[in-house]
Amino acid sequence: MENIVLANQLKHDTLFHHQQLEKLVVGKIKNMNSLAGYHDLLNHFYSFFAGLEDLISEKTVQPYLEDYLARRKSQNLVTDIIGCGGEISEKAPKMALPVINNAVQAMGALYVIEGSTLGGQIISKMIFRQLNFVNHDCLSYFIGYGSQTETMWMRFKQSINEIGEADAPELIRTANETFIKFKAWIEKNDREKELQQ
Repeated sequence: MENIVLANQLKHDTLFHHQQLEKLVVGKIKNMNSLAGYHDLLNHFYSFFAGLEDLISEKTVQPYLEDYLARRKSQNLVTDIIGCGGEISEKAPKMALPVINNAVQAMGALYVIEGSTLGGQIISKMIFRQLNFVNHDCLSYFIGYGSQTETMWMRFKQSINEIGEADAPELIRTANETFIKFKAWIEKNDREKELQQ
């Protein structure tokens, strides 16, 4: 039986860690005053999400998400980094990432990745203004699915709602772990960069 409230429960039960990560990212954007700062931000996302995508295969997310390959984000990040003159960072090591051993855990991690496309609609406008971009060539990741963003998000929520009630705790636990570890990854890289300066 379809669990029609699981997506709402997931949102509720991850809200605190979601907001903590969002606060960190938005703060970085508001303080951004150069392309170098934007490169750093993109590489935070690339290194973590590319590492995460290595743990999530098309097979892993079956039977819940048939269009997974269309949802991979790391290539857009590569395009943006190279397109605005940056260099690609190494992927995050497995120890810095959430545990992904099955479809439910994969869906929990993907909740964080897919959710970033919604926030990206606002973030892309912030960055465009902040850095006085003249076009959107370096914003493909944050622009996400463009006009299809809402449709893709609704499809993803429907896939979440197909997960059985017994698996809900594992789904929520992995989503929270992903939010926590992504925030920790950004903070770790920022500390290391400060020490190098």
